[in-house]
Amino acid sequence: MLMRTTDRGLARLAADLPLSGFAMVMATGITSAGLRLTGQRSLATASFVVLSAVTCWRAARWPAAIRADLTAPDRAFAAFAVPAASCVLGIGLVAAGHPAVAAALVAFALAAWLALTALVPWRLTGSRRAAVRIGDVNGDRKSTRLNSSHIT
Repeated sequence: MLMRTTDRGLARLAADLPLSGFAMVMATGITSAGLRLTGQRSLATASFVVLSAVTCWRAARWPAAIRADLTAPDRAFAAFAVPAASCVLGIGLVAAGHPAVAAALVAFALAAWLALTALVPWRLTGSRRAAVRIGDVNGDRKSTRLNSSHIT
């Protein structure tokens, strides 16, 4: 019974995991640059591995949740934390003597960043959606509306 409850709890956690969770990897990666001097640099790597695994599980099990994240003005840009975290971790791995792994992370980050740079604005301003207020993205609820006519 406990295992089933735990499995459901983990599943709910994974289903609701925001893409902005990778901001924690960026923060720990930046902090680990300083901690490297004391030999404690694995927190960012461990966080990245766990978040990547849970995010892949989430994408496979709940793809609609990922689509919703990329479509919601208040959450879509949080996805950029994924390539940013990959780069921060990659820089740390170069310093730790793992250039091949770092190169793979940077290649992934570049591909993800390019995809998000094209996908997120298109998803937010596409003709199928109602106009998005700039305030929905930056927190200022009084801002003007943004739609595809603002994109040139």
